[in-house]
Amino acid sequence: MEIISEEGLHNLVMVKIAKRVGVTDAAIYKHFRSKDEMLLYMIEDLEKSMIERFIAHIGQVTDPIDQLYNLMSFQFEFIEENKGIPRIIFSESLQQQNKEIKVKIAGLLTNFLQIIKDILKAAKKSGQAHEEMDVDAAASIFVGMIQSSVVFWALSDFSYSLKVRQAPLWREYRRIIS
Repeated sequence: MEIISEEGLHNLVMVKIAKRVGVTDAAIYKHFRSKDEMLLYMIEDLEKSMIERFIAHIGQVTDPIDQLYNLMSFQFEFIEENKGIPRIIFSESLQQQNKEIKVKIAGLLTNFLQIIKDILKAAKKSGQAHEEMDVDAAASIFVGMIQSSVVFWALSDFSYSLKVRQAPLWREYRRIIS
């Protein structure tokens, strides 16, 4: 992931990976037949890690609004720790080259969206979100806030903390769903 964040996806080659982790090229090829196979593994590992860490991050929080806030906070923190994520998720060329990667990324984003929808449904049911709120639209807005923040952050060469965007985004999102 470090090579991707530092040099971009196009510079991710097995030789660099082997050198970075201190093994031979052959050792890398023993586990992965190709760069695409390795990227698929990285995406699967990323999804598993995100879900496990998100569940741990929420902890015992049962309030849906607090869960949403924690989810936003977690996403910004996780992406800052893994700067290669935006380059993988938003890489149109990668997604066009390999249908399996495209499907895997779509699945990751669909699962994330479903978590948000479930939390929003609970907020609506508990009266913490407006009864006429469109859950699908509100979930898309939530994802869009994070996505646009991450894209601008990546375009700035990661020159600031994503956390600076959280308070104003959260304040406006709360107004939208309440």
